[in-house]
Amino acid sequence: MTTKKSIIFFFPYYDVSGVPVLFIRFAKALSKLNYEVSVVDFEGGYMHGKIKNDASINFIQFKKQELLKFEKNSTIIMQSILPNTMPKNLIFDDSNKIIFWSLYQANFIPTIIPIDRIRNFQYANPKFFNFFKKYILKKYIKDLSKLVNTLHAKNGLIFMSFDVYDFTKKFLDLNFQNPQLMPVCIDGSEKIQLSKVNKDSKKIKILWIGRLGDFKIHILNYLIKCLNNSFHLNQYKIILDIVGSGDYKFEIPKKQHPNFSIFHHENINHIQVKDYLLNTDICASMGTSAIESARYGIPTISLDFYYSKISFNYKFKWIYQNNQYDLGALIDSSKHAGDDSELDLRLNELIINHEKISDKTFNYFNINHDIKNHISSFEKYINNSNFYFTDFNPNSLKKSVFRKLYESFRRLFIEELW
Repeated sequence: MTTKKSIIFFFPYYDVSGVPVLFIRFAKALSKLNYEVSVVDFEGGYMHGKIKNDASINFIQFKKQELLKFEKNSTIIMQSILPNTMPKNLIFDDSNKIIFWSLYQANFIPTIIPIDRIRNFQYANPKFFNFFKKYILKKYIKDLSKLVNTLHAKNGLIFMSFDVYDFTKKFLDLNFQNPQLMPVCIDGSEKIQLSKVNKDSKKIKILWIGRLGDFKIHILNYLIKCLNNSFHLNQYKIILDIVGSGDYKFEIPKKQHPNFSIFHHENINHIQVKDYLLNTDICASMGTSAIESARYGIPTISLDFYYSKISFNYKFKWIYQNNQYDLGALIDSSKHAGDDSELDLRLNELIINHEKISDKTFNYFNINHDIKNHISSFEKYINNSNFYFTDFNPNSLKKSVFRKLYESFRRLFIEELW
């Protein structure tokens, strides 16, 4: 009898977030392909909650203060992470393969100072980072670059989009130009029949779905500002439903237009989210939330992220105008020379060409983000992977003095998850 290949998804996290949502979907898809699939999560974590009634996926409990030993000959799939920040209570066997999946532009980029404005400056200005790379973190960045190159050479590295690879390449010395790509995917759906926005309806319903976190809150505030200043408010009531919670609060306009309303919905389950999706005219989100709406053919504006207040004119775009697989990139202000009516232009397109935009959105999702069209490639990546835990340079797993100082400073503001 042939032993099933063991695949373990590692991402302990309590809240609904893009990575655990993605991992649980791929775990379920692989479990149908004769793999022994497990997820590592906290007791009561998001992934744990999703498999309680699913006997095809095993649950491995993660506890911060207890050792966790991985089964021999397993392949562990993790979001890409700086190797010296991997939890120290994980015990790998020499036979364990590891696949890093870069699902965020800065997964491999060390943060110099954990303050939003400085972090945004660092990411937007590679020359600033290069100073530290050349004089302070020279050996560390050299070793980190070598690791990422080795991961790629041994098929142990996947990027969610070319943009994520390109961002990484700006900061690290990568020697490859052909990254393995695997987009964020979800299950497809039938296209829904949408009610057309027109002057008779007198309202436009807009939906934001997403965690109110450090890199998302600023684009949400900018969206609110643009909606409050929209010339469409002369003819329509614009209703913005914000579905999500987090450590940050969005800004209510000091002079809110009487035809503009904002409703905030927290602690919403997946079924309720679908109800909101099916009762909106347009969705404006990033990441997994953007494709949640796109799979139904709901006109979707794909948003990008920024770590400080947006004081320039951002170009809003439909999801099908993105680069392949891109679901949100760090905003480069120099490339956003639009005017302050960019959002109004998208709303006007929605009013005039609603069905056309819906069809383009639906078709874009099916080609780029329907999991059934990508799971075979993902399976191929797993079978071809050849990066073992023993391939890590032991020095790359040790925390430098700089890293220890950084974490000490960071703990003053944020409790470590792992």
